[in-house]
Amino acid sequence: MIRVDTTAPDVVCSEDITITVELGRPTPNTSVEFIQPSATDTSGTDLLVSSNYDSGDEFPVGATVVEYVFADESGNEATCNFTVIVNSIDTVAPDVVCNDDITVTVELGMSAPKTSIEFIQPSATDMSGTALLVSSNYGSGDGFPVGSTVVEHVFADESGNQATCNFTITINTYAFLDPVGIESGAIPDSSMTASSAWDSVNQCFPERARLHLVREEKGENFLCGAWLSHYRDTNQWIQVRSA
Repeated sequence: MIRVDTTAPDVVCSEDITITVELGRPTPNTSVEFIQPSATDTSGTDLLVSSNYDSGDEFPVGATVVEYVFADESGNEATCNFTVIVNSIDTVAPDVVCNDDITVTVELGMSAPKTSIEFIQPSATDMSGTALLVSSNYGSGDGFPVGSTVVEHVFADESGNQATCNFTITINTYAFLDPVGIESGAIPDSSMTASSAWDSVNQCFPERARLHLVREEKGENFLCGAWLSHYRDTNQWIQVRSA
């Protein structure tokens, strides 16, 4: 009687493996160790025909099916399949490019209660490829009051990791406390010059730019209560030379 072997090898397989690694680690793949599958057979011999991964090989993020195929001398095959799952987590906050503190000085009593300040808008990058601006209390060009104001921009990536950019904008003021001599006459008429002056019946010379002057008669003409240029264009100017 001829005995035929129709029984496949008995395989000892591995269970599914799940590991978690940090997003952005130095290498894109992760080395995974597992118990090498094996097989026994009633014939006393067995042979590993093929395998797509070995213990210690590197696996990409996601699910990878590992397959081992065994066969005995009669050609009976048995397969071992298990899955290696590599998950990635992101615990690293975005990398923020922030601004230095800004200090400006303005004249006391400016017409506007706030001063418009331009600054480079803070930005952020993230290893995930996405870093969104979550909130900000001021933008470039906004008006700032006198004193110190903290500007805050908050960025976050898709995993919810946040990074904050804070910098301070300080508005100082100054005032001219001492008269410079325009009203009192300490600055002479010769120190007040202009690009042109209206000098017909109404004579509006540069020295008429002194404070609190009123229109007054001068022979058949009148002296203006202010300086008035002879030409109506944007090239007109007046200059006062202090002592």
